Amino acid sequence: MLSAKPDFDEARTRWEHFWHGEVDKRPLVMAHAFHGQVREWPGSRSYERAVLGRYDETLDLIDEFMDVAEYLGEAMPSFGVCHGPDQYAAFLGAELKFNDSSGNTNWVDPLIDDWATADLTLHEANPTFQSVLAFGRAMAERARGRYLVGPIDAHSHLDTLSALRGPQRLLMDLYDCPEQIDRAMAQVRPLFPRVYQAVWDAGDMGGAKGCSQGEFWGPGKFGVIQCDFIYMIGPEHFRRFALPAIAEEAAWLDQVYFHLDGPGSFRHLDDLLAVPNMGIISVDSGDGQPENHTWVDLFQRILAAGCKVRIYGSGLDLERIKVLHRELGPRNVIYSPAVGTRAEFERICDWLVANT
Repeated sequence: MLSAKPDFDEARTRWEHFWHGEVDKRPLVMAHAFHGQVREWPGSRSYERAVLGRYDETLDLIDEFMDVAEYLGEAMPSFGVCHGPDQYAAFLGAELKFNDSSGNTNWVDPLIDDWATADLTLHEANPTFQSVLAFGRAMAERARGRYLVGPIDAHSHLDTLSALRGPQRLLMDLYDCPEQIDRAMAQVRPLFPRVYQAVWDAGDMGGAKGCSQGEFWGPGKFGVIQCDFIYMIGPEHFRRFALPAIAEEAAWLDQVYFHLDGPGSFRHLDDLLAVPNMGIISVDSGDGQPENHTWVDLFQRILAAGCKVRIYGSGLDLERIKVLHRELGPRNVIYSPAVGTRAEFERICDWLVANT
């Protein structure tokens, strides 16, 4: 199916079992091995190149990367056409900005001073929206038969309003004019399916090849959803403003990966676990915090609710996986160990097969 993934059919079958809550010989394991040096990572300053329309530069870097990278286990070769974390805000008129020290990110300056006059309409001719679609079509043509094009990062609904208004002002608005935020949310929530479908079509997703984002895979409309703004709000505001939008996106997708970013967001876990079709919940502990694979109590809560977990981080080797496997079992678990060679990866998989 894909020249960069000779065992695509086997990996696809294991993913299909996973999404049905079944175990095919072992938990899922995703890793890489490299057979040469990478001149420059495709993701390095990729947002800047995308915004400037320099798609071919990124596509050339991807080609070079694919020449030396081996996707092991259930890792699927896929790349995205993201224009930055605030691209949804750019779809609504904000300007994506860079400077020499911005590295691999960008930002927008807030542009909403008065909710009563705010224009939250996505116009088809919006240049950032059209650039995302143009990049998707270019990548789909270059990728054909080799790797997959993925959906874009969805910092939608509250994250979009935060970028357009500024997080401090939006936090105050939740108290000072909550009805206006209700109306603004009603305007931005429909953006998610519209944007996702447009990128899906541009990137030639679906069919037998399914859909992959961040090397994860689903047989239908798979997507990574998140809301980083929830780190800063309590349960009452979360349930009023964020949770309905999250539930709506999860219901629209076929398979869901929710990126729970930072310990301040963990307070909302029980509410998230109650969302139908939640799928994978990935716990990102953030800088200065314990590694992801140490949050065993959270993994157990997630698994007990019938959702799935992704486990990763520095120190996730075979010995650590042995401990986690005894504590969590094989069902609904994905391991992303940092291995250096195929042999190291195979030792992990052989042990999991023998002990599942």
